[in-house]
Amino acid sequence: MPNTRWLAGLILSLICLTVQAQNSNQSPFSRLGYGNLRDGGAAAQWALGGTGYGISGYQQINLLNPAFGTDLDFPIFNVNGAGNFTSISGDNFEYKQSYSNLNSVAMAFPVKKTFFFQFGLRPFSAINYSLDTKVQMDTNTIDANYAGSGGLKDAYLAVAYNLYNKADSNIFAVALQFDHYFGPLQQERTLYTDVLDNGYGIKERRIANMQGSALSAALSYRFFPIKDKNFKINLGLVYQPEITVKGRQEVFAFTFLRNFGGNELGKDTIQYLRADNNSASIPSKLGLGIGFEVKDKLYFGVDYTKQSWSTFNQDFEVDALDGTFRDYSKVSFGIQYTPSRNILFNEPIWNYISYSAGLWSATGYVDYNGAAINEFGTSFGLRLPFRRSRSTSALQIGYQYVVRGSVADNLIQEKSNRIIFGLSLSPNFIDRWFYKRKYD
Repeated sequence: MPNTRWLAGLILSLICLTVQAQNSNQSPFSRLGYGNLRDGGAAAQWALGGTGYGISGYQQINLLNPAFGTDLDFPIFNVNGAGNFTSISGDNFEYKQSYSNLNSVAMAFPVKKTFFFQFGLRPFSAINYSLDTKVQMDTNTIDANYAGSGGLKDAYLAVAYNLYNKADSNIFAVALQFDHYFGPLQQERTLYTDVLDNGYGIKERRIANMQGSALSAALSYRFFPIKDKNFKINLGLVYQPEITVKGRQEVFAFTFLRNFGGNELGKDTIQYLRADNNSASIPSKLGLGIGFEVKDKLYFGVDYTKQSWSTFNQDFEVDALDGTFRDYSKVSFGIQYTPSRNILFNEPIWNYISYSAGLWSATGYVDYNGAAINEFGTSFGLRLPFRRSRSTSALQIGYQYVVRGSVADNLIQEKSNRIIFGLSLSPNFIDRWFYKRKYD
């Protein structure tokens, strides 16, 4: 059918764009570890402060806990992105930048009432920095530049199943998720100086192409604590064991000379190293969430995430990941209100809109100059259904304000204003997408 082929083409195109997308945000914090870690959620979870482990959701895709996917009645295609306006400041400097990213693409669909599949592509980490500084070499002070790019992406497939369902009053579901992480981690260090022999500079490039897979588990439990079914409690748990990512590392160092146009002309190779059996770990991760729903209109949830980065280890000929690692933790809160979920009746448009707000606080997983890179953020959002299509398709828009780091003790702080967006497309029994017309 034409509409089906059009949707399949759209999905494939967006997946290709997500694979090729580069993080355009210059962040000095991304020099450390795997770079800036992404939370892996969708715009609906971002608007709730990153809350998602305990969200059963009403025809919304949940990228944080796939065990709640058994709530879905219809397929959902989801794409998410953000536009960012960031200010980076220190004791003696401040600069601003803006950029946008296509963040994730996902597809979820029920097979039967109790069985569910979900797959997609999303970023795990992002590296993009370029830092000018000065280093001491013998008795000379030398201009230097440290730059990096790349990051890991996560291609995943999740399967969920309702193990127990008592009259839709007590539902216990389990999910297994297969994640495949892949991508390059690239670092470049350059010394610009006239004090070296013949005025040459030195450049070193380190590239580690990494990949690794893991199997994680998720649980969800939904129940009504009282006979009145206007009040529901959702419990969620997600656990991923430690992962080992492996790959090839290449280290290439050479001297160069800059011509009058500023172009670098390579001279002599100082070092070339290639090692194929390198590895690094992604420590185990635990996520817990609880959500409360009142009359299927008001939702409030709390999430807690912990990841044991203090156990991180790497085995490279030349270390590919810099920094002192520490355990990561995050607490997030979210609230959402939807006046009406009945898509069959022509109520005022504002009755169908979901209004969301949230906040979160997190510790960094790696130190910057001996200090943790703590993060605090607030958010709000709107879910705008496509009422004319009489489906659960919707546009999610929202805003986040995020502060990372601190200017105290000669450190660096990032402040970001993010415009978030997500698009969910979902046919149902009154939708026109997948109808096949019959003629007598």
